[in-house]
Amino acid sequence: MRSAAIAWLLDLYGFKVYTLAGGYKKYRNWITETFSFPFQFTILGGYTGSGKTYVLDELEKKGAPVVNLEKLANHKGSAFGNIGMPEQPSQEMFENLLGEKLREKLRAMSCEPRALNSGDAVLTPDSELPTPNYSIWLEDESQRIGLVNIPQPLWNSMRQSPICFLDIPFEERLKHITEEYGKLDKQRMADAIVRIQKRLGGLETKLALQHLEAGEIEPCFHILLRYYDKWYSNGLNNRDQLTSLLTKINCSKVNAVVNSDKIILSETVTK
Repeated sequence: MRSAAIAWLLDLYGFKVYTLAGGYKKYRNWITETFSFPFQFTILGGYTGSGKTYVLDELEKKGAPVVNLEKLANHKGSAFGNIGMPEQPSQEMFENLLGEKLREKLRAMSCEPRALNSGDAVLTPDSELPTPNYSIWLEDESQRIGLVNIPQPLWNSMRQSPICFLDIPFEERLKHITEEYGKLDKQRMADAIVRIQKRLGGLETKLALQHLEAGEIEPCFHILLRYYDKWYSNGLNNRDQLTSLLTKINCSKVNAVVNSDKIILSETVTK
């Protein structure tokens, strides 16, 4: 009743007002059921500094269905991921944005709608929602992106999806990440290094901070990239049936245009 009164009052003063049929609670149910749909995903993987986000942008330009989780979360997914980024949305807002984006991609696939099964429950989406006929691309992420979490049913689906892994030499990735992060605020970088010191190790933390303070950005990131490579490798290999899920794409450099073309060629060859 209160929301209806506010809507009436705003309309009275000339604002264009829309209300949700069934209210916000029904909308939230509509959002949360989305995460249990049997999506077909392809996960874009690769060690830190591989330029995965830029490759996703290129794939989207070339017509592939892409959902950019980091963009929705306003976070780049590491201890340094909030530096230079807008404030993150709340968990609820992140889920709303994610659910809307996933449904948008499904509608754009122009398939016939049908009931979508999730375990023992049968979910019957709105008639506008079609069944996917090919994969939606997502970046390989931890379940937690900064302060928000990927909903558990969606996360479970991601962990069982095929992975297209950009295999790029360490030195090329180091060069890329040094250029990308080297201009960020030095104090915020130092604070981020301190936050991971328990996992990074005391000596490595001390050396990284010394390099940062001296303006030696590449040696600093050499230490950090080694740490993140180990962390990512653990997460990658902690998947069931990894051998059947993983396709490696050998890339000589961090180049979004070239590497997205290699992915498209690989997808064409394997179909």
